Amino acid sequence: MFKKIKWFVLAICIVLPTSALALTGYSSDIVILEKDQVINGNYYAAGNTIEINGTVNGDIFVAGDTIVIDSENINGDIFAAGSNITVKGKVNGSLRLVGENIDLMGEVTRNAMVAGKSFRVDSDSKLAGHLTFWGQMVNVAGEIGRLEGAFSNMRLSGTVNNDVDIYLSEPTEEAINISDEAVVNGTLYYKALKESEINSDATIGDVSFNEIVKKTEPSFDKGNLLGWIVKFFGMFIVGIIALYLWPKFVADSYSSVYKKPVKTFFKGLLLLIVTPLASILIAATIVGLPLSIIVMVLWAIAFYLAKVMAAWLIGKFIKDKLFSNAKWRKVLVLALGILIYILLGKIPFIGFMISMLIYIFAWGTFANTLKFKKD
Repeated sequence: MFKKIKWFVLAICIVLPTSALALTGYSSDIVILEKDQVINGNYYAAGNTIEINGTVNGDIFVAGDTIVIDSENINGDIFAAGSNITVKGKVNGSLRLVGENIDLMGEVTRNAMVAGKSFRVDSDSKLAGHLTFWGQMVNVAGEIGRLEGAFSNMRLSGTVNNDVDIYLSEPTEEAINISDEAVVNGTLYYKALKESEINSDATIGDVSFNEIVKKTEPSFDKGNLLGWIVKFFGMFIVGIIALYLWPKFVADSYSSVYKKPVKTFFKGLLLLIVTPLASILIAATIVGLPLSIIVMVLWAIAFYLAKVMAAWLIGKFIKDKLFSNAKWRKVLVLALGILIYILLGKIPFIGFMISMLIYIFAWGTFANTLKFKKD
């Protein structure tokens, strides 16, 4: 089945006019777009280290460990996933970034949507539009249009030209740190468990605090139990079908993640994000709408199947690590994995993050079935 999907995707790329789906893709340990290179279309790359110094007249889709984008001529949006991401130069578009440590050290003419451990806007940097951030720490030392999102701590020493509207998960009063030089040309709206002491020497239009009240209602009831049972058996049935139709793929999926975890993760993240975007580009062509619908249907199927694969990866990991000498049937491994996957999803924040990471690994097993050309 996966071979057919691969050739189907290849056929789409051949049939579509290059004006509608112009792209350049690279996959290697180190990928460098030199300063004198020009890409007239979308640019795709995956590798441990990615450096983009040239001109890209289109959107950028990259995944890797270290990503550095240092160009004055990025004429499109940037979609990036990596451990360390640095954006310099000028981006005539928006940012869509997922990573651990992310730095903006240049100019962005539109918006930024970021998720990660930390995001810093350098003192000489400018983001003209909105900054939406989910994570642990946001540090704005430069100039941005508006700040919104949910995180633990905020450091502000730069300028926000509009409102700040944030949700703070950190229960301390020091969750907000605003320097004397900070400027907010709007209202600082924030929701938190405790009210913070806002620096009165900073220039802020107004401050509005909304206290978060913890709910004491029990999260478990008969309705939840019924939902869990339905979800369990739904995933279990799909998993049994997958074991029957693709036994080798399911069996080999765990070893592919175990051998190359980093590459599998970023491949999975890239495949999860790029597929619907590619479908939108396909729909823009004259004959592309039917193909776009087919791609989105396949993506929707894979979206659910990835949950089952994630459960399988959990069950296989526990079986190999804790019961390596026991002989278990595959359906038992699957059932254990599904149960743990469902329970993980019910644990606030940490459980969700763990299950989401494993889910992306599952997408990576799909990506590993596709062959990428080495540059």
